[in-house]
Amino acid sequence: MATEWSLSEEIRLIRERVKVLNQIPKACKQLSERFRDLKRTVQFNQGQCTYLCDSFSVVLDELSWSIQKEYSNIHQKAIELQRKSVRQCADFDHCLSLCRDSFLELNHAIHDGQELVTACTLEHWCRSAIIMSNPFDAQDSGHKQFFRSPFAICLRRFLWSLDVVENAFMVLTRNPNFRYRERLNLYFVDKGSNSNNGLTLESLTDLLMGNKAMDLNIINTLVSNALHFLELSDRRNMMRKLEDIVDDSFRHDFEFTQHQAIAEFLLKKLSGPCPHIDSLPETYWLDHKDLACIRHLGHGDHSVTDEYEWFGRNVAVKVISGIDKDFVAKKAAMLAMVKHPLVVQLIGCAYREEDRTGMLVLELMDQDLRSLLNSRSSMEAPFNLVVAIDIMLQVARAMEHLHDFQIIHGDLRTANLLIKPSNFPGREKFQVKVSNFGQTKYKLEGRSKSAHCAGKRGVKFDERILWRAPEIIGDQVGDGERLTASADVYSFGLICYEILTAKLPYGDITLGSLSEKVISGERPELPSYCPDYLAECIQQCWVPVPEDRPTFGEVCARMAYYKKLILMRSTRKHWYPPDFIELEKILILKSGRLAFDSENGSGDKASLLNEQH
Repeated sequence: MATEWSLSEEIRLIRERVKVLNQIPKACKQLSERFRDLKRTVQFNQGQCTYLCDSFSVVLDELSWSIQKEYSNIHQKAIELQRKSVRQCADFDHCLSLCRDSFLELNHAIHDGQELVTACTLEHWCRSAIIMSNPFDAQDSGHKQFFRSPFAICLRRFLWSLDVVENAFMVLTRNPNFRYRERLNLYFVDKGSNSNNGLTLESLTDLLMGNKAMDLNIINTLVSNALHFLELSDRRNMMRKLEDIVDDSFRHDFEFTQHQAIAEFLLKKLSGPCPHIDSLPETYWLDHKDLACIRHLGHGDHSVTDEYEWFGRNVAVKVISGIDKDFVAKKAAMLAMVKHPLVVQLIGCAYREEDRTGMLVLELMDQDLRSLLNSRSSMEAPFNLVVAIDIMLQVARAMEHLHDFQIIHGDLRTANLLIKPSNFPGREKFQVKVSNFGQTKYKLEGRSKSAHCAGKRGVKFDERILWRAPEIIGDQVGDGERLTASADVYSFGLICYEILTAKLPYGDITLGSLSEKVISGERPELPSYCPDYLAECIQQCWVPVPEDRPTFGEVCARMAYYKKLILMRSTRKHWYPPDFIELEKILILKSGRLAFDSENGSGDKASLLNEQH
């Protein structure tokens, strides 16, 4: 009797999920039309917005057609399951839920794209442009731009999510040749080949003829090429529009005047030179009298952070008292130089001569990650595992970018990770941005040789020490200290522990006992629900020997791959490829397609199919 009830219940669930699946093609068409409508109202970044909207529309149209084509077979299989066993029904239901969750991930990427384009459609668009636009660096190649541009990062995530969708449908349909990308290949080749960089005529011909699937490395190159040239065109058009706004002497309403003031500052900044590590252009300075304090946000050892209003836009202002203007300029120069969507953006800076107060004007976020974790400390797990890994991945990507600029954070912890939740329904999603980096004002200069230190007598316990690597845990931040990239990686490992548990690493502990525990190799215990392959990566980040820790580039590659494994619901907790590079080489020889894309965590379809069976 129980078996009959279970079978009928499974069939009911399958029918519901098949109905949902039948609605996806229609939803894809509607989203495609929404992007076509959205691009008609763009105020700035027209070229990049159009490219992103067209890319989304082309893919969604093709995906809609491919799913509709497969739907009759899926529906027929669901009918036949009424005569099958509970186990067979459960397996099919599992595959349907994979498809549902893969589309949920894709929806998040689509939502990010909509928000990005919408920010460029606002009437008073300069308020968005002040965050999204920076002086152009002539030495910034298209490849580098791809890893910094919000449009490129949005497309990169969208393409990664599409790969997850394709994986899920290959599992559901048992069809290893399920493909939706023929038109996608043609689209990106057509848009990217005019600015070809490193792609041979033979490889482009292969893609156009559809002889092989396009891997994400090639797509990324094409996207990078196209967006690099579109950004240059968009910048020229934006400068002309800014000049028109500044020169407009006919409108005098209050809101437009505020818009005009931001346009004037932005035009001045974009017309000026690029900032460098210790050099901030004069175009970044604004008048402190234009800043009006609204409320207090937080404070550090030597600074206070408040929310201010600046010409109708709410901003965060870090106020540092008793300093010279040159100090503010150097601090702001570092923030301005490392522009990236996952790093808190500098708008400008100000200085009050009368009380020697510097003001760093930054984009405003909702709260820090530590505060969010504190609010969830009573929960068994503060985040869904996919959400947790997504947060880890964003932090790792931001840190990889900082290290590429030879800049060390020096105080990497959850209190210095700012977040903004997405309001999209379904699974949670958070935008994460790294802040307060470069606290020690030093660049990366090789491995540190500082001796292990068990703490100093009379030193007041500072919570920041909880995240310090064993090789520097006894050192005090000062002019003589040189931290290393591996020390940031160690701190990242402890942040991963916090994201999984909402607990502070080591809890309540004295400085002396902390030093003893950390230097002896003791680390926090990861929760039982943490997959072994994720635990292995975290534990490698906090090993005692700095040289044995991975780089953030390696961490990013693994985290992206883990996210895909969990989305595909790997049932083997211990399954973990022993060597990514060897696995990639083997599958390239077998199929001509990458098994693991080190930049994007793109997994080979066949390996994931085998994982499910």
